[in-house]
Amino acid sequence: MRSTTRGIRFLVAAATTTLTLGLGLGTGSAAAAGQSTTVVPCSSGFVCLGSIDGMRTVNVRQGATASFSPPMEAAAITNRTSIWYCVVGTHNRAVPPGDTVSGIDGIIVSRLFPSPSGTCPA
Repeated sequence: MRSTTRGIRFLVAAATTTLTLGLGLGTGSAAAAGQSTTVVPCSSGFVCLGSIDGMRTVNVRQGATASFSPPMEAAAITNRTSIWYCVVGTHNRAVPPGDTVSGIDGIIVSRLFPSPSGTCPA
């Protein structure tokens, strides 16, 4: 009986380690190397913003514009649409279709809008 219990503990420990590493939560992850590994769950046809504290996700349907007052501090922005989006905040940037942008210190977002040409105001 003792070897069965030890075997179960080993399997649980191995599964937990595999899950942790698969989620990028291990100490050897990119986050430990100074890179953000934040992923915002996002359905096709939406731009999704995840708050820096992980408590809030905002989904913006393709073609729609969103304004935030006060500005939202996002950990990551995922564009699952077929068009470019512009993020206006402390630093303006473009988010291409299918891409995720993230910031270690957060991305301040006051406005998000579609940009069919892929260009955004400076």
